[in-house]
Amino acid sequence: MAKIIELIKNASNTFEILNRFDYNEIKQGNNNVDYGIVRGNNLIILIKVGMHGTIYGFENKYLQIAEILNKKFGCTVITVSTNDFTYSLENEMNFVREYANKSNFEEYKVYYMGHSFGGTLGLLYGYKYSEIKKILAINSPFPDDKNDEIIRSIESFNGKSLNLVYGLLDDFIETGKKYSYLENNRIHFTFLPNIDHYFTNDLNQFINLPLKYFF
Repeated sequence: MAKIIELIKNASNTFEILNRFDYNEIKQGNNNVDYGIVRGNNLIILIKVGMHGTIYGFENKYLQIAEILNKKFGCTVITVSTNDFTYSLENEMNFVREYANKSNFEEYKVYYMGHSFGGTLGLLYGYKYSEIKKILAINSPFPDDKNDEIIRSIESFNGKSLNLVYGLLDDFIETGKKYSYLENNRIHFTFLPNIDHYFTNDLNQFINLPLKYFF
């Protein structure tokens, strides 16, 4: 019964959020990738979701993140879906640059959040873009054929902070533990108890991760 009550409560919360808040604009890019935009200031939170994830996410978790960050800090939030294993952030960063240009931002900075494969892309290519100042990679795998490249990329990141977060129940936890030797004053590993790949038992903790690691 308690479980049913909690599900009803979560559904009600999601319904309320959708009634009062949504993306200001949704655009479609290459390979049918969706971009959900919440307009704000020149701090741009770029969220790259996991494989086959939508810009809304389970129980609208990405929309909830966008609402919280926009209302609390006034920042722009751009959420990007992921439809295939394209190893690049070029399209996403070009989109950010076009948005910044149209918004007349003389200067801007990007905080990158990625879940699963979305996080892997940030670890691989975040160092290439000087706009990206912080990276948060959540339950992100290190593919065998990209292993060495990811390590070099992490070590090459010159931004303010790079955080790798793994749930202890996640399938990729051994990856996180194996490469935690990379930790230094800018690169940090965090291991969360009772958390699986999708934060099934504590979705609120997932929603609050950017608050903890970006601000």
